[in-house]
Amino acid sequence: MPRNNPSSAVAMRAVTLLLIVFAWVVTGAPARAAEPTAVAAPASGAPSTAIHELRIYHCMPGRLPDLHKRFETVTLKIWEKHNIRPIAFWTVVVGDSNQDLYYVLEWNSMAEREQAWTAFATDPEWIEKRIESEKNGPIIERVSNLFLQPTRYSKIR
Repeated sequence: MPRNNPSSAVAMRAVTLLLIVFAWVVTGAPARAAEPTAVAAPASGAPSTAIHELRIYHCMPGRLPDLHKRFETVTLKIWEKHNIRPIAFWTVVVGDSNQDLYYVLEWNSMAEREQAWTAFATDPEWIEKRIESEKNGPIIERVSNLFLQPTRYSKIR
């Protein structure tokens, strides 16, 4: 990503802020970049294999309320059936767009993610409800996602 691209810099600041807030929410303490704190390994002594997926749904203008409604009434219930584990959800207060939904999912492995997400995406109930929720047009313009793995010194494991 070029350093002189202002929108890339804003996006990176937004992702950094989001990750700091995520750390605060999960650990109950503010994240501090200056002095990383070591976290004990799991009881087995093995390093954590948790993978966090940061997904950003960029909504069509005015459709964010419809996306919230779909999550609250449909998506979360179907995710539960497929063992998809959401950690937290955010909307933008100050930033590039207040029509975006940010959320983080936790996975034990990429294989688990692939299996669960495929099962969800092909679930007949999900397909029916998604089509029904988009009877007035598409809700989501595009999706961005990143796969994140905690470092050895991260409080989030």
